[in-house]
Amino acid sequence: MAFPLSEDEAVAVAETAAAFAAALPPDRQAPFRELANAAAERELDEDQLPDLERVCVLALETGKARQLGKAET
Repeated sequence: MAFPLSEDEAVAVAETAAAFAAALPPDRQAPFRELANAAAERELDEDQLPDLERVCVLALETGKARQLGKAET
């Protein structure tokens, strides 16, 4: 099953996943680079949802979501 993303969602996920991948050792980057690429295409596969969840949780916990997404309250 595929999950479509809006343009805003796609940008936020792609930027966050790419930043997360860049912070990992090279041998652990692939799933998160794939997530960033899929987000840029505005559609995620169901099997990418655990990686998306991991990226989102860490982005929220570390404040990266606000920094990368320029989130406002």
